[in-house]
Amino acid sequence: MKILTPLLLALTLSGCARPFLLPRDEEGEVAAQRRRWESQNLDDYRFTFARTCFCVPLGAVVVEVRDDHVVSVKDAQTGSPVTGPEAQGIPTIDELFDAIDAAADEGTYLDVKYHSSLGYPTEAEIGTLANDAGVRYSVGSVQRVP
Repeated sequence: MKILTPLLLALTLSGCARPFLLPRDEEGEVAAQRRRWESQNLDDYRFTFARTCFCVPLGAVVVEVRDDHVVSVKDAQTGSPVTGPEAQGIPTIDELFDAIDAAADEGTYLDVKYHSSLGYPTEAEIGTLANDAGVRYSVGSVQRVP
């Protein structure tokens, strides 16, 4: 009985830890969605973006990308340019895919939702916000820029 009790306790605790493990990338969903996104052939585009974290959070902004580089960030409500620390590190959609891939490779917790036809991540939680160790990105309204 002395051996059985610690064994049962260990099994019970390991079952409790399950929600904090990295969800499986079943059938290469990240790679499949990246291929779907890349098939759009967008090097110049605009999208809405927000970042929630215990770092420097960022409310809704409009990000413009040209030749796969962020060239402007504007407040979604006022249209005013956003500069300073909150505008630093805003990823392109390709860079967001890179961050998701890196987190998956490192075994970091991920929760990602994708646009049904364009394939880009619409919501990506990397790490866990509940543990003050994560960041959530929200992406929407992707449009080609002429």
